[in-house]
Amino acid sequence: MNIIDQINRIKHLRLKPEERFLIDILNKVVKVFNDDYPQSIFYRLDDCLLFEQDNKNNYFWVNNDEIWSVLINKYGLNHQKNRDLIKRLTLNILKIKVNKPTWWNGVELFNKIK
Repeated sequence: MNIIDQINRIKHLRLKPEERFLIDILNKVVKVFNDDYPQSIFYRLDDCLLFEQDNKNNYFWVNNDEIWSVLINKYGLNHQKNRDLIKRLTLNILKIKVNKPTWWNGVELFNKIK
């Protein structure tokens, strides 16, 4: 491991647990486009749809079961802290400005976006 990798590892360990959780996910997601939803960019990890950037309505939809509720129940964040964390980290990692992060239970949409 070179010195830069060591520094990055130390920085990562100094993050709050909820930051590490979300950063690890954001670094692994795959961008997906779907002709049925041309206004949106989807982000998935493996077979799980985690985020939708709805450019028409300026929402960033967050999978409730996999992300939003985990930040609340496991890490003790409230809805505003969730929004702030998601805004900051999506800008830093995905390079997208998110104005309205919110949760959704879009199970029917999960099955449509592959």
